[in-house]
Amino acid sequence: MAEHGCRRRRLVMVASPLQGHMTPMLQLATYLHSQGFSITIAHSDFNQPDFSNHPDLTFLPLSGKLSATGGLIQLFQILNDNCKPHLREHLIQTMNAEKESSDHAESVVIIHDNLTFFAGEVAGELGLPSIILRGSSAVFLPAFNIIPQLHQDGRYPPQDSLLQEIVPELHPFRYKDLPFISRPIDETLHLITMIAPKTPPSAFLWNTLEFLEQSALTQIRDSSQLPVFTIGPLHKIVATRSTSFLEEDTSCISWLDKQASKSVVYVSLGSLAKLDQKVATEMAWGLAMSNHPFIWVVRPGSVSGSEWIEFLPDGLVAEMEGRGLIVKWAPQKSVLAHNAIGGFWSHCGWNSTMEGVSEGVTMLCQPFDVDQLLNARYVTDVWKTGFEIVVERGAIASAIKRVLVDKEGEEMRQRAMDVREQGSDWWLVLKIQPKMAENHTKRWRLVLIASPLQGHMTPVLQLATYLHSKGFSITIAHPELNPPDYSNHPDFIFLPLPDNLSSQGKFTSFIQFLQALNDACKPHLREHLVQIINKQKGMRGKESIVIVHDNLMVFGGYVAGDLGLPSIIMHTSSAAFFPAYKIIPQLHQEGRFPVHDSMMQEIVPELNPFRYKDLPFINFPIQEALVSASMITPQTPPSAFIWNTLEFLEPSALTMTRKQHQVPIFTIGPLHKLVLTPSTSYLEEDASCISWLDKQEPKSVIYVSLGSVANLDVKTATEMAWGLAKSGQPFLWVVRPGSIHGFEWIEFLEEGLAIEMKMRGLVVKWAPQKQVLAHNAVGGFWSHCGWNSTMESVSEGVPMLCQPFGVDQLLNARYLSYVWKIGIEIVVERREIEGAIRRLLVDKEMRQRALEIQENVKLAFNHGGSSHNSLNRLVDFILSF
Repeated sequence: MAEHGCRRRRLVMVASPLQGHMTPMLQLATYLHSQGFSITIAHSDFNQPDFSNHPDLTFLPLSGKLSATGGLIQLFQILNDNCKPHLREHLIQTMNAEKESSDHAESVVIIHDNLTFFAGEVAGELGLPSIILRGSSAVFLPAFNIIPQLHQDGRYPPQDSLLQEIVPELHPFRYKDLPFISRPIDETLHLITMIAPKTPPSAFLWNTLEFLEQSALTQIRDSSQLPVFTIGPLHKIVATRSTSFLEEDTSCISWLDKQASKSVVYVSLGSLAKLDQKVATEMAWGLAMSNHPFIWVVRPGSVSGSEWIEFLPDGLVAEMEGRGLIVKWAPQKSVLAHNAIGGFWSHCGWNSTMEGVSEGVTMLCQPFDVDQLLNARYVTDVWKTGFEIVVERGAIASAIKRVLVDKEGEEMRQRAMDVREQGSDWWLVLKIQPKMAENHTKRWRLVLIASPLQGHMTPVLQLATYLHSKGFSITIAHPELNPPDYSNHPDFIFLPLPDNLSSQGKFTSFIQFLQALNDACKPHLREHLVQIINKQKGMRGKESIVIVHDNLMVFGGYVAGDLGLPSIIMHTSSAAFFPAYKIIPQLHQEGRFPVHDSMMQEIVPELNPFRYKDLPFINFPIQEALVSASMITPQTPPSAFIWNTLEFLEPSALTMTRKQHQVPIFTIGPLHKLVLTPSTSYLEEDASCISWLDKQEPKSVIYVSLGSVANLDVKTATEMAWGLAKSGQPFLWVVRPGSIHGFEWIEFLEEGLAIEMKMRGLVVKWAPQKQVLAHNAVGGFWSHCGWNSTMESVSEGVPMLCQPFGVDQLLNARYLSYVWKIGIEIVVERREIEGAIRRLLVDKEMRQRALEIQENVKLAFNHGGSSHNSLNRLVDFILSF
């Protein structure tokens, strides 16, 4: 706000007394206060907020003379009529005081709930800008506004024959989803007239997400021609104290701590819904008969004729005891974020819907009125993350089983997690945009330098996608070898660096190839950056250039150092790989590398729990190993390191690296869970394997893929084939064309073996690995233990068979088999393979450990989790240049 000198900005935010409207208003107020605005909350004296929870905000009670009796229209007519003169008087006093003040005047902006429409009228009368905050779904506005037209056309109230039909103007919503469908038509038309803005606002704010409601938002923007800001979900942007009008029973969290993962159904029908005793009793019996643990929120007075749960017969109370927990009110956001929650039975109020979506929780929908019917349609038919529930005990028990146990529920949960991951990217944007706004004449360009290896290119593009979503300009500099697909990333600038590899013949070693690549690319990157720097000389509003380079693209660090630019090294391997390869020269000097056979199983004292046999480059000639270690060790300290890992997975290695390098280290993995990007594979993925997996039993399939680089001799490949065939388990085996010495693909299989295998499994040339590992049918992953594959597997809770080849794969296999105890090192001999597959698929303790790691991965990206915090710090760090 420095550009406005001493001028102050006061926001007068006029809140509705309804719980679902008050909450987002206070969340927005907290956020805007953190950005330097002065905040006044104007509110009626009915359902007042707790002032003590918001000590930095000014509260202005408006005498409304309201009570909870009377109908909805009566309530809001009285609210608006009675509060309007008090708000007008306050604003006039404020404006007159400003005129008499010698200080710079405050600029006053009104933000009001759509139900407190009197505030918009006052703003219009006084010539003040006004913004409407809508706490409902975006689709509610066009659905609400179209009712008079539908009534005129004879389509509202709809005839029974029309109820299931789509409203043509509101596809995919049906007539039965329309707001106020069960209310008298005269009452509905009066309400629409009453709350329609008499003066157009300056803008709209919506507690929603663009990707969730694209069609409705487009419709609103086209019809209103006003700015529309989608800022949801507000509860994820700011951590506020409870805004609940009811006391929350937090003891339910400790009860949840004792429940199994994804086993509990949480039932809460909001702060307004009332039930008759018959409905409430059917709900109770359904919960009891489901045989699943539950938390049921029953508000005092919400069941007709009962103060609380006296309506439950004694036999039903006994049936429910031990199965679940009934509370008067719950800390809903904490409950939905808990690992034990597997489903949310909800009225589909918009706040509840957004809270469920934000945690990736599948939903059982029991909508009542207003926008809830539209929201339920989103959940069941658009996002496909839940289904409507029929309130009959048998149907309820069946529905709970569907959502918690059945394959259908598993698929819904995966879709819900996909929605959650997309949402996590949107709400973080609001956290950095104000920082960019403070430097409105400054821009940031990130030059990310990618390696041509598949396992390195993929995470660089994932990180670039994330950073672009935060407002940074992105240039991807890459060798000509294995270029990325530009069409998948239309918002990036791509800079091909001539590598001259085709003119240099065949390389005798990997390090020779890597040295040639770095030598060839370095001058071209330098020339490009010098041109940018020279072009900016004398310009106002220069770009800050930050180099982020793959650890194999060492030339990026050298060029950054030459030009005085900050550089960040991105490691796509495990954190343990860094100290392990750095120590090789020391071990060589002390006579411990190359390693004698007698020492292979011994622990390297400096690298506990890793053995000498796990060291990188152990199969390289000694000179090549030393040159490799030296070449990829930074000669000039970078500004920071980025690792595609998690704090809880590698605490020792990360602690060691932090002690040795006094620069920031950002652990931001697993990157594939952070952003959804188009495939970055160099090979064409055979997606037909997913439909094959759909036909297999849960956790029955062994998935085999040894990465994009490893090659096998015929003997090894044949032993693998016989082991898979004899295991008796279905399998999905990726055999890359040309990866078996002397063969184009699977011609090495003898006829009898080929027939045996065809009966048991599926062989493909390449697979969509993230989808495969997320599939419910996959029970184990036989892998080379490359770091990307390892991270993808632990993120889905899949145990592993480990067949490492070299570089960091040996260390990763040690993590899996010895440290995390979710893997088995495999001996490539058919009988050993057969036994290992059976062990992996039946070991319940190993699977449970894998699932626990999966849950910790999810927590890392939750608000306050290690990767979530690290990403925020990384953005702040880049903005500091």
